Amino acid sequence: MSKVIVAAALAALLSSGASAQRLIAPAAPSASTMAAPAAIPSDTPCPPTTAAPSGAWAEWVPPTSVAAGGTVPALTIGTRTDLTLDATEKVAYTLALARPPRPNTWGGMLSLKIATAGTYQVALGTGAWIDVVKDGKTVASTTHEHGPPCSGIRKIVAFTLAPGDYTIQLSNSPEPAIGVMVIAKHG
Repeated sequence: MSKVIVAAALAALLSSGASAQRLIAPAAPSASTMAAPAAIPSDTPCPPTTAAPSGAWAEWVPPTSVAAGGTVPALTIGTRTDLTLDATEKVAYTLALARPPRPNTWGGMLSLKIATAGTYQVALGTGAWIDVVKDGKTVASTTHEHGPPCSGIRKIVAFTLAPGDYTIQLSNSPEPAIGVMVIAKHG
């Protein structure tokens, strides 16, 4: 067990009111003496249910569900959408994909209306390629990052967007459904 985990557990026990004597010769554990460390180390697996993220990503749970087939569903900024995908090679993308489709992967499209210019972050619940398209051209991404630990958000990609209508093209997902959410990045 790493020294960091032991130190965090010891600090949690002491802060819960446990005495040093009880830590040396503890009685049976109780709710008041069992406290979790403040942060989950990155090598620790997440619990079976994902925790709702806080802050700008708080609306990641619960999602709205839509299917990729037929009309292109519209995203609402600040609301997670779960999109049922089609086989990547069967999707009629608006623009040729920036990355070629891999076999046995999934894809789909969503529409997005931007009213105010700024930086917008697109979060995905699983690994997939994201192309943001406007006026027949792919918009370059500005940053890439991982979602908060154990949140169910796999990746976050930022784009600088002007007002207008966009298409978000998703491809090469290993899963046939994906959670998608867009937020305006402030600051």
